[in-house]
Amino acid sequence: YVFSHRGEMVRMSQMAELCHLSGTYFSRLFLREVGENYTDFVKRQKVKWARDLLHGSNRSVAEISDALGFLDSSYFIRVFKSLEGITPLAYRQQQRNA
Repeated sequence: YVFSHRGEMVRMSQMAELCHLSGTYFSRLFLREVGENYTDFVKRQKVKWARDLLHGSNRSVAEISDALGFLDSSYFIRVFKSLEGITPLAYRQQQRNA
């Protein structure tokens, strides 16, 4: 569901409801099956998609943030930097120079 709705921020409570599970049980089951919690998984996946968009397009960081369902581009930048160690613009520049 997350993969087919990449332009949305699908909350864990929404996923639990879609699976007809309680939030607590969904959280435990997701962690057991995937190996990381739902929120971290979604953030990591969105950053992966962002890397692809930064490398393969000339879309602005704000446009990429919007396309991936982030409500605030500054939050997107913080998430990206926390996982990649550099900002999205620095990542794009690094890819172009490689």
